[in-house]
Amino acid sequence: MSDALTKMGGGCVFFKTKIFSFFVTPEGGLPSLLLKGLLEDREERDESMEDEKIVELFFERSEKAVALAREKYGGLSLRIAENILGTREDAEECVSDAFFRLWSSIPPEKPRRLGAFVAAITRNLSLDALEKRSAFRRGGGRAGVCLEELEECLPDQTADAAESIALKDALNGFLAGLKPETRRIFLKRYWYMCSISEIAEDCGIGESKVKMSLLRARKELKRRLEREEIEI
Repeated sequence: MSDALTKMGGGCVFFKTKIFSFFVTPEGGLPSLLLKGLLEDREERDESMEDEKIVELFFERSEKAVALAREKYGGLSLRIAENILGTREDAEECVSDAFFRLWSSIPPEKPRRLGAFVAAITRNLSLDALEKRSAFRRGGGRAGVCLEELEECLPDQTADAAESIALKDALNGFLAGLKPETRRIFLKRYWYMCSISEIAEDCGIGESKVKMSLLRARKELKRRLEREEIEI
């Protein structure tokens, strides 16, 4: 498990774990059930046509595409960045970078779910920014806390291509087996990096129930990876 954490000078701990590489890769690398959970949380299942029109504008190289995408998903992007970086100023800078990256990525990318694509780009950039400023400290910051919670069920970061495919399949199976509420709680904590209190408020439940749900989900994830013989 020590392989999941890379110690740097000053006691910093950087994010170097294989499981989260799937959680931060834009749409092509995300497990389908993770995408499903994101869409359920954002209630965007009936908005695919609108997203398709925005993506078409990107392909036409219309600057209106960025404005429409930011109007629709800017709030989501800011929330993810602020949860990870902890400050509004850094988060706003990251959001600007995310939509610039979106403009650079489409085309050639043609995401089926624009919101999930924006969220993944934002999360990648936020974690990169966190690493560069050497602020990812053990026991400090929400991202660090979330990683520590997952330490005992994180796979070895040195997986080869075949193991990566097995991990992706295992994640799909794990997420598929969760009840909708549990999946939503799990994604809010470990994808959006929301606080326990925020999750409780968003889901209309007590904080103790959130903590218990996360504990049980982590145990189930560990059992799932062990059954799949994925090294932890």
